[in-house]
Amino acid sequence: MGVVREKESSWDGKQAPLTGEPGQVVGFDEQGRPTPQAEGVPKTRTVNGKPLEEDISLTAEDVGAAMTGHRHSAEDAGARPSTWMPTAEEVGAVPAGRSINGKSLSEDITLTADDVGAVPNVEKELPTAKYKVDRLSELAGHDVVFTLRGLPYGKTHDLARFTQDADVNILLAGCTEPDLKDPRLMEKFGGATPAEAVKRLLLPGEIADLGMAVEKLSGYRRVTITEVKNG
Repeated sequence: MGVVREKESSWDGKQAPLTGEPGQVVGFDEQGRPTPQAEGVPKTRTVNGKPLEEDISLTAEDVGAAMTGHRHSAEDAGARPSTWMPTAEEVGAVPAGRSINGKSLSEDITLTADDVGAVPNVEKELPTAKYKVDRLSELAGHDVVFTLRGLPYGKTHDLARFTQDADVNILLAGCTEPDLKDPRLMEKFGGATPAEAVKRLLLPGEIADLGMAVEKLSGYRRVTITEVKNG
């Protein structure tokens, strides 16, 4: 039988300097097998410029970040300061000093035909006026005021068919305040109809005066035209 010779080893029995590199032989086990360096990181490795020779702690400054309690001013962030007040133009609004036909926009406005130099539609803008009833005011201890409004052409013709209580019906049609057709008024004065309640509330002369006021607001009982003379 031949003699089996052991494979010659080139190892000189001396430990090579440890580098920390994975795979480097750092020793031998009980069977004489080499033990390689475990997976690891070299001591010369750094994190954000700090070597790993020992435990390290990184700060916000180390990674180029702001501290937790850090606050930027509006100027630092390129924003407007808290004292900044935008103009109407910057927010797409109309300046408070703007006006329409001489009426300021500081509050809601309503333009009339007169505001824009137009002739009003009489059916939409009927003349109105307020009248105090002296007797009722003395009895109540305060002014009792009736708000009356002129009647349009069609309404006056409808009322023309009334031959009885014409003044009462004119007043009922032209009075906007108080509401003479309110059921509570009929209940208080015991009238079965608004006309009967009005006759129990007002004297005949008061009804006639108020009815005449409605007629005047409607263009009756007064001169509404003026002759234009040549030259």
